Parts: sequence; structure tokens; C-alpha cells
Amino acid sequence: MTSVHKGMFVSFYVQSFFDDGSLVSPDSKKEMLTLQAGSVNKSPMMEDVLRSLVGMEVGETKQVLVSYEKAFGAYDPINVKMFPKSDFSFDVKIHDIIVVRNKGLEQQGVVVAVFEEYLEVDLNHPFSGRNLHVCVEIAETY
Repeated sequence: MTSVHKGMFVSFYVQSFFDDGSLVSPDSKKEMLTLQAGSVNKSPMMEDVLRSLVGMEVGETKQVLVSYEKAFGAYDPINVKMFPKSDFSFDVKIHDIIVVRNKGLEQQGVVVAVFEEYLEVDLNHPFSGRNLHVCVEIAETY
């Protein structure tokens, strides 16, 4: 069998878990990707995964730990902001996902508290601060 080498195109199955073993997307199956092993990717998370493919063989599996810094970033309390309730024309409850305008940009956030005149909204990525365990299985090489 041929080992995967840098620059080789590889089709592989991938599935991601958190530290507690829960799936990143509970209703997802293994996903098939075809990418170039060892290549530079725009996503730091994928760079670690692509580097890990080098040396593997078809049928081999491996688990790659991707730190939260490279995955979705650290949880930053400064990204929890207050917004006037009057900015919203609908009734908002805790845990609702809403779109807010923050510094001229539209961002999605989760309502974490509702006060008389304000909403407290967490604008951090829902997976921020969480490590990922990416399981890969080599399906085919090109």
C-alpha cells in the first residue's frame, strides 16, 4: 500500500467530537472530503488535519486533536453585549438566537439574559473555547 505523502490528493471520512465525546453535529454522519495532504488551508483547524494525513494508508484511522484556539477561538467575555429591547419588534426569550447589529456588522448571538429594557446577548461562536477531536479515515488516494 502507498502511504499518503505531502501534495497527494486524499479522500477521507471525517467526524468531529468535543472533549466530552459529543458530536459537533449530533445528526451528522461521517463526511467525505477530498483535499491535498499537507497543504496550506485558510482554516488553521484544517491545516492540522491535512498535516496529520501524511504517512497514513488507505483504511487507516486517526484522531487529531485541534485546540480551541485553532478551532473556533477562545471564549471572550467581552463578546457578551447589551442591546436595547426596543431594537427588536418581537418578543425575545433567553436562549433565542437573534441577529444584532454590532459595530456596523450583523452578527448572530444567543440571548443569555432579558432585563426590563435591555437584552444581554452572547456573540461568541457557540463552540468557542472547546477543543475538537477530528476522526479521519483514509478512503482513497490520488
